[in-house]
Amino acid sequence: MINVPRYPNDAEFAKDVRLQFPVHLPDVSLSIVKTAEWRAREAFFFNDGSWVKTRVGAHSAILIHHPQKTILFDSGLGRKVNKQFLREMPFWLKPFMAFENHRPLKDFLENEEKDDPVDTIILSHLHWDHISGIEDFQNIEVWTTKEEFEWVMDSNMLEGSYIKSLYARNDITWRFILFESGPYENFDQSLDIFRDGSVVLVSTPGHGPGAIGMFVNLRSGKRLFFTGDTTWTLEGFQIPAHKFWASSLLVDHDRGKIERMILKVHQLIKEYPEMDIVPAHDDKVQGAIGYFPEVMR
Repeated sequence: MINVPRYPNDAEFAKDVRLQFPVHLPDVSLSIVKTAEWRAREAFFFNDGSWVKTRVGAHSAILIHHPQKTILFDSGLGRKVNKQFLREMPFWLKPFMAFENHRPLKDFLENEEKDDPVDTIILSHLHWDHISGIEDFQNIEVWTTKEEFEWVMDSNMLEGSYIKSLYARNDITWRFILFESGPYENFDQSLDIFRDGSVVLVSTPGHGPGAIGMFVNLRSGKRLFFTGDTTWTLEGFQIPAHKFWASSLLVDHDRGKIERMILKVHQLIKEYPEMDIVPAHDDKVQGAIGYFPEVMR
């Protein structure tokens, strides 16, 4: 467990007054698309988890329809993931990264979303399981942070979590996110994508050097915060607790920074107990909200 008392409990919240009247927000909808899953002992997901219980982890993408454009937050596992996995995943990591029940997001889109193409993919961070699906899109704009991109392109970076061939494509337009909207809730940096309060990105470094989270505020008054891989489960924020030490050692960039991000979300839960906090791999949380074709407005 994280020693909460050693941190000051004086979080300040920069609240968005527009959310007092959510009926004035644009008509935004979202769906969670599960592209694959994996199974492991609960203890691997978070400290103090059970060594007896099996937990399901989801590889998901978030599909958001806004009047101005359709975007994805992360891309899940794509159609070419088996080739990516076989070719570029170190043999010693393959048992830890194995997945099952694979159905690429592009398959869902072709079956259900033919007339509403994706314009932009925004990545919570650049680990292979969040970016694999971008190979299924041509001439797409992909958003990340400069810190995250430069870390990935560093030749001394640990192999396995990242698959470099996914970034070296000529048909991707990379856009670096500039957090120019000031503080948001208890986060220091943000970007209000559409400048209407509906979709707001915040800087959440720790798991990756330039990792981000995403708030979605719906006209119904419902609010969701997609936290990427800061923790893998909601319990990590509630307890609060890190991932299992070996899992964290394998995938987390900066344990000190990630601890501060976990505590920020812990404080956020206390401030907004009705908000849905959605870790990128928490199948229990995502399943309770409902997977595609379920739509939230």
